[in-house]
Amino acid sequence: MYHIHTHAPVKNLYFKRVAAVLFFVSWLFTALFNPIAISTLLVAFLAIILIIFTFTCRYNYRVDTWVLLLLLLFFINACVNQLFMLKETVRWFIAFWCCLLSVYFLLRACGGIMILSIYKKIAIAISIFCIIQQLSFLLGINFLYDLTWLGIESRVTFAGPFLRVTAFFAEPAHLGFFLIYPTFIAIICKKNIYSLLVIVAFFMTFSVGNYLMLVSLLLGFYAIIEKRLTMKAFLVLSIIGMVLISLLVFIPALSQKFNSIFAVGDALLLSENRSKAAPYFLFFVNLNSLLDNPFFGNGFGTGLDIYKMYLVNLLGVVKKPDLFFSDEVFFAKIMGEMGGLGLLTFFFIFYNKWSKASKNNKVFLFIFLLVSLKSGSYFNPALFFFLNMYFFKEEGNRL
Repeated sequence: MYHIHTHAPVKNLYFKRVAAVLFFVSWLFTALFNPIAISTLLVAFLAIILIIFTFTCRYNYRVDTWVLLLLLLFFINACVNQLFMLKETVRWFIAFWCCLLSVYFLLRACGGIMILSIYKKIAIAISIFCIIQQLSFLLGINFLYDLTWLGIESRVTFAGPFLRVTAFFAEPAHLGFFLIYPTFIAIICKKNIYSLLVIVAFFMTFSVGNYLMLVSLLLGFYAIIEKRLTMKAFLVLSIIGMVLISLLVFIPALSQKFNSIFAVGDALLLSENRSKAAPYFLFFVNLNSLLDNPFFGNGFGTGLDIYKMYLVNLLGVVKKPDLFFSDEVFFAKIMGEMGGLGLLTFFFIFYNKWSKASKNNKVFLFIFLLVSLKSGSYFNPALFFFLNMYFFKEEGNRL
């Protein structure tokens, strides 16, 4: 599947496994009780422990250039924007760095082989649970598919006669974020029963966004990374295309979601079109913020204030602005909060790595960019896992 040769600094195998599992648990439980508190608490604890173990076991205090660039960017933004010192902004700042550094030091401590191996095993376990959820729904066993008794907010949704599986995640889209890399690997590499389980679980999310994300990833991989379209690739894309068309034809709920992509004008204010409205409005409010503050933005962590202020300018008073998800599209938020300097810095560090990146690294960048279209949360472990995996230095890695 892939081969990675790396020298991890922490020798304690038990510690490495526990640290990796703890990170993935924090990712899985972002919907448990209070998403911000639980997720941030776990990754903050993990980040502190990993920093201590990494420095103690390795005595190598060198930090990658891209991390230093981000630190410098935040320092400049803090000095220029007085809003940065607001209590809410400081909380976002802590959440951002906890998520980013927990994965960064996890990779330094454990190495890529172990992280991806545990990721694969957990993805298989989650996929099996998703299949159990679907079967329990069809058989009427309520407690197996509606997990409100665990303290998870009930977001049970349906696609025709089927359940849109979520496992422990807040919604099918977030399950798709978790499963997209294992699904991609399962599709392009040799198939086995475990790969089939992951693919089935991914498609049982019945999420148009997830499906488009997978197709975009495959197209990006073949057209930009591989730079060739083989007969096998053509067959894979054709089969996936036929499956998607069939689902859209026979499941009206999916067809409605797909049609919402083309909604314009006043139709965007309808709740059924909010998946399109969310990124659309978020981009424009942050573009207005950028035009007013082109260099340094309005300040890191002020995204919600930007959204409320400029949304009124665009639409007037909106009765239910929360319908449009103000916390999506990572780069739109960076554009509004940190201005042109922040946006250019992010794209510079991506560009600087591209020529030296392996195929696997580039796949993770594609996934990060795709997920960033649907999530902008500074406490979303998915974003920072894919981001760090792009920059992770590997030897002998191939897909």
